[in-house]
Amino acid sequence: MQAVLMSDTERRVAQAVHALSRSNPFLPERDACIEAALGAAYDPADSVREVGQFRARGFSGNVARLHELTAQLLEDLRGRILAGAGRSDEDLALYESMVSYQLYSEHRMSFNACLLPGAVALDPYERRQSYARFAQRARHFLALGQLTFPFLANLAHQYAFFYQLRRAYGTIFLSLAGLSGPMMRLRAKIWQSIFTHDLDRFREALFSLMNDFATLVSGPSGTGKELVARAIGLSSYLPYDPVAGRFAEGPGDSYYPVDLSTRASQLIESELFGHRRGAFTGAVGDHQGWLDVCGPHGAVFLDEIGNLEPRIQIQLLRVLQERRFQPLGDTETRLFRGKVIAATNLDLGAEMRAGRFRTDLYYRLCSDVVETPTLKEQFDDAPEDRNRLLLFLIGRILGQGAGDEVVTSAVQEVEAWIDGHLGEGYEWPGNVRELEQCARNLLVRSEYRPLRPGPEVDALRRAGERDVPQVTAGSEAERPAVVSTGQPANVDPGAGFLDAAQAQGMSAEALVARYCRHVYERTGSFMQTARIVGLDRRTVKRRIQSLAEL
Repeated sequence: MQAVLMSDTERRVAQAVHALSRSNPFLPERDACIEAALGAAYDPADSVREVGQFRARGFSGNVARLHELTAQLLEDLRGRILAGAGRSDEDLALYESMVSYQLYSEHRMSFNACLLPGAVALDPYERRQSYARFAQRARHFLALGQLTFPFLANLAHQYAFFYQLRRAYGTIFLSLAGLSGPMMRLRAKIWQSIFTHDLDRFREALFSLMNDFATLVSGPSGTGKELVARAIGLSSYLPYDPVAGRFAEGPGDSYYPVDLSTRASQLIESELFGHRRGAFTGAVGDHQGWLDVCGPHGAVFLDEIGNLEPRIQIQLLRVLQERRFQPLGDTETRLFRGKVIAATNLDLGAEMRAGRFRTDLYYRLCSDVVETPTLKEQFDDAPEDRNRLLLFLIGRILGQGAGDEVVTSAVQEVEAWIDGHLGEGYEWPGNVRELEQCARNLLVRSEYRPLRPGPEVDALRRAGERDVPQVTAGSEAERPAVVSTGQPANVDPGAGFLDAAQAQGMSAEALVARYCRHVYERTGSFMQTARIVGLDRRTVKRRIQSLAEL
């Protein structure tokens, strides 16, 4: 009687590894697959939720045990195949899937050279050596007599795919701090934005088509939308050339961020589309825009896209529909080959109803939508995340020269102050950005005064202004005083404004702009004005300038 290729126990392990290799590493299914493969050897304390850190070197306990188990099982199965053991198509497919997982596991360390802060990427010779080892191991397991495994058809593509997997996993983990449910779900959504929900389909066909899917990142200010965009933009598929020993681009050469809220419309056009010499006053030479610079494996990130004026919205719509654009002052049509990632903290539904944002542009952007959670949502789910996030933020503030003891001591002081003065119910309306500034305030002067918008801003909110945050907890005495030139600190810079404005029958939009200018004229500072009215400094500046242009 001919021996079968796998026992029931071995098939169970192979099926679990097969599912693992296709799972989203930031969802519970990942740990469920590892547990199914390891059985009693699985350690629950070593799950991705419990460990919550990117391992640059070495494996976690569970993954190390699975690596050893899979390595031994594959050698046994290879020997049985060569010996002529009976096998079904399903068994061979499971075997090939295990080989794929093991090859990634064996070679992920060489990919880390492009991920770690300050690390130097492998030079072409070292990369060729890494690829040669990868190809040798692949043929060791899959070049078995007359058997044909699809994996061998394009080893360079498989190597590039594994490089993308490792780069994406590391970039997502290194970009976003926190282990709350909302943060883990956000990481899982970013993974889907890069690879879709079907990893097999991505590897076989979609890897070269993802630029056709624009990504829209939405969420309140300070929730990390730019970090999400950066993680997606730095994780694109990069083809590998085994002869040259290099990938099509470097890991950090493919991401081009453009902040649309800080530039005049003509400068936005020039930065995006480029211009020819003489296209406008001051255009003394040709300029290549980001849409031209961005190659087929890159991404252009358009921050604050909700603020884009209608004329440029039409131009961007053409880019998304036809993949074509024209530099200012040029008649030649250029081809855009990269991916568009956009972000906004506005309610685009309300913007479309108000006629400020084009519906057709929205429906070109919404093929992939990622929503970022608020800091309050994260802390409500996992209060311990505050400590992790403060460790990350304060470590970054103090720099690499600060020892662990210094950072830990600072974190403990900041946490004690927050507990004693703000309490667990504090809403953190500025999200992560506010938490960081709170930590900076406490490091500098051991106090932090949260912004408490006054009654004028409450009235603006009731009038329908979309950008004004909710009033936060705290006593009236905690409201920061206004420091200005020729203005007593205890005088409300918005005093008397509403009565005069409402008498003129202003719209909510005009009311906000004029209130910003009213406060700015009394404080002399965009930053102070932003703190008082409860808007982002860039938004305040833009609205004041919009009045000046009328």
